[in-house]
Amino acid sequence: MGSKNKILLTGGDGQLAKTIIFNLGKNYNIKSYPKKKIDISKLKDFKKFDKKNCKIMINTAAYNDVEGAEKNKTISDKMNYLSLINLKKFCDLNNIFLIHFSTDYVFDGKNKNPYKENSVTNPINQYGKSKAKGEKALLSSKKFFLLKLILFLIYLKCLINSFELDEIYG
Repeated sequence: MGSKNKILLTGGDGQLAKTIIFNLGKNYNIKSYPKKKIDISKLKDFKKFDKKNCKIMINTAAYNDVEGAEKNKTISDKMNYLSLINLKKFCDLNNIFLIHFSTDYVFDGKNKNPYKENSVTNPINQYGKSKAKGEKALLSSKKFFLLKLILFLIYLKCLINSFELDEIYG
């Protein structure tokens, strides 16, 4: 393994989590948690995380049914916003770096230039609104990284490698 430190992975039964495990699992100690094991919308479930030797948490859990979010506002807010408040508290309390994935649905699509990290969000549907609220919840976090990129695995590998270099050269 590339590191003794564990990477906690939420949403472990989803497509994004499986892709991360496939691409990084050979080199990193990834502890994956599917929703049936830990529901991050329930603060009491957080005691189930094995946080020993953990420096990084990757959150892939989300409610990503764009059309369903319009009918299920409570569920989309619970998973895409309230769960992030729980993750933020847990990671801040345990000094764990949080990596979270968001979406371009937080924007209205009217910008003629590519969006940047500091572009103002203006979601046009419930899914985008719930994701934007989740992003804002993370802004006061001690340590986090927010990805809205298609080529996220390249950036993710670089980010995790930088943690290992920090430990070596500190």
